[in-house]
Amino acid sequence: MACKPDSDAMSVQEFWAVVGRAFRSCSGRPEDALATILANYHEPAEIRAFDMHFWHFHALAYRWDLWDAATVIYGWCSDDGFDDFRRGVIAAGEGVYARAVECADSLADLDLDPSNLWLFNEAYGYVARREYEKKTGADLTATYEPVPAAPTLPDQGPAGERLDFADDAEMRRRYPRLSAKYRPERKNRPDPPAAIDPRQLSLWPRREG
Repeated sequence: MACKPDSDAMSVQEFWAVVGRAFRSCSGRPEDALATILANYHEPAEIRAFDMHFWHFHALAYRWDLWDAATVIYGWCSDDGFDDFRRGVIAAGEGVYARAVECADSLADLDLDPSNLWLFNEAYGYVARREYEKKTGADLTATYEPVPAAPTLPDQGPAGERLDFADDAEMRRRYPRLSAKYRPERKNRPDPPAAIDPRQLSLWPRREG
């Protein structure tokens, strides 16, 4: 979903301040810290604006280069997994998000363990809606009027150029830092069949909110 953010209730700067505060105060689960912040310090209109900002930035991150980056790091990334991955990149803060959208290879700066899926944060996308319902008893999404808020929306496909993941040389050229950090670890793991794009395999377990 892409919605026009409500900057009157919460500015972009305030949105990222809340995200950053939640990430800094969390112990591995930024969604829990975010729920506490929204519940204790924000009114329904602000929570609604937060959610709209979130989905706006989530749509802007619907890009092939970020999907490639997730696939390089973890070896596999389905469409559902990429949805959750973008949520986690937002939850990691403005700096991480802005650098990743500008250059997906910058995700090499994060200390990620390919066996730990903390960056696949499905639950983060539900926090504002849950807290809004607790405060008002209403469904937050029923208040939305979706508008084109991003240059490309999910039903139009990711932005940018789709690369052949099986082309190791090209992937290393496009993502040199990520490839140097994560692809060597895959040498003892079986590659997916050549006819299958690992970005289309649904291997990630969906997290409960």
